[in-house]
Amino acid sequence: MGDPAETPLILVIDDDEAVLQVYQDLLEDDGYRLSVHSYPPADPEEVRRLRPNLILLDLLFGEEDLGWDFLRMIKTEASTARVPVVVATANQRFVDRYRSQFDDWNCPVVLKPFDIEDLSASLRQALLDAEDSGGDSTPRRR
Repeated sequence: MGDPAETPLILVIDDDEAVLQVYQDLLEDDGYRLSVHSYPPADPEEVRRLRPNLILLDLLFGEEDLGWDFLRMIKTEASTARVPVVVATANQRFVDRYRSQFDDWNCPVVLKPFDIEDLSASLRQALLDAEDSGGDSTPRRR
């Protein structure tokens, strides 16, 4: 990942400053470029402008499920639907409730607290899957 233009850009969205710092330390050490946000963008234009290779997204911001709203928005917008998303959340019940939707959108979920190796592996796999499918986010059968 020597050439910055070829280095994957990860859009990181989480409202916990400590978690953002962990992500920043881990992902920069892994050689990724980051755009770090403590709040989801209000519309897909920000995602289109940034052109991330992947989004790492928390679902809950305070008591609100703004991450879920953001995920639905970008996955139903044609211009952003193919951007791979890895969800990192502590809300197991929410994940269980919407598991089929996460699967339909090919969004892997990493539960907090997470093992750093599991998170890294999920990110690498999501990037590889997107590359293999030409950026298409439709689920692949294995």
